Amino acid sequence: MLLTAELAATAEAVWSPLVEPRALACWCCDAAEVTLEPGGRYRLEGPRHGTTCPARGG
Repeated sequence: MLLTAELAATAEAVWSPLVEPRALACWCCDAAEVTLEPGGRYRLEGPRHGTTCPARGG
């Protein structure tokens, strides 16, 4: 999968939600697993039902 996006945010603000399972799940699914290593993987479970996430400033 290739995902390309332009975001009006710092790299630090975007990195955390992409690599921390709890933050990733809050953003796009019900549960997530992330393996941060070469050849690692993402596992996303969902659909999201009424999930709310606390706002984070940057």
